[in-house]
Amino acid sequence: MNKSKLSFETTVTEAESRKELSARKQNQILVPIDFSETSVRALRHARELAQGEKAHLLLLGATNVN
Repeated sequence: MNKSKLSFETTVTEAESRKELSARKQNQILVPIDFSETSVRALRHARELAQGEKAHLLLLGATNVN
């Protein structure tokens, strides 16, 4: 019986932790870029969002592997 109660309490605690994490303001924006016109426009848009939210941009270099 104690095991069930402990499992339930653990599950509730984990759920509360996840809820708190999702409620926190994000401070990074991931921007994949391959220097195409579209990705550069996306980067500009992300930069504007980051300035408004006081977030950091994290650029991910993308290449086509064909």
